[in-house]
Amino acid sequence: MERKALVEPRAPRGPRRRRLRLALGVVGALVAVTLVGVVLRADPVGYGTVFWPVATAYDQDEARVMADIKAAAHAEASARNDLSGVPDTVRELGYAVTDVRVDRPTSVEGSLLMRVHLVVGDGQPGHPGEVRCREVLVTGSSGLEISSRRVDC
Repeated sequence: MERKALVEPRAPRGPRRRRLRLALGVVGALVAVTLVGVVLRADPVGYGTVFWPVATAYDQDEARVMADIKAAAHAEASARNDLSGVPDTVRELGYAVTDVRVDRPTSVEGSLLMRVHLVVGDGQPGHPGEVRCREVLVTGSSGLEISSRRVDC
């Protein structure tokens, strides 16, 4: 008696299907890397990725300036035990500070939001100066935290 199967055996999968999966995987990885690169290039100083190919020479100058501002702000806030003198300290470094908003300035638990105008670049013929703006947030809720983000001037 002849026996009939309900399911026929599947033909073996060939190398064509494996190549298709590999190609789709490579394309997906390239798209993901490109999207991450676009996000990081938007503000490499804020994301802490100040290296080539993500950051330009201007971004590296901006990171150096922001490190100086953060150090001065931290020293001032720690010395006075409040945030009220931080904008003046940043102005003394030679940077324009605008739009200062302070919440509980005489308390270490307060917060300070200020916009800082930076001139980055050394002014040489191939590397002229460029004005950039950053919003700097200084909070004292758990220790002293200083963060910033790039904004339009």
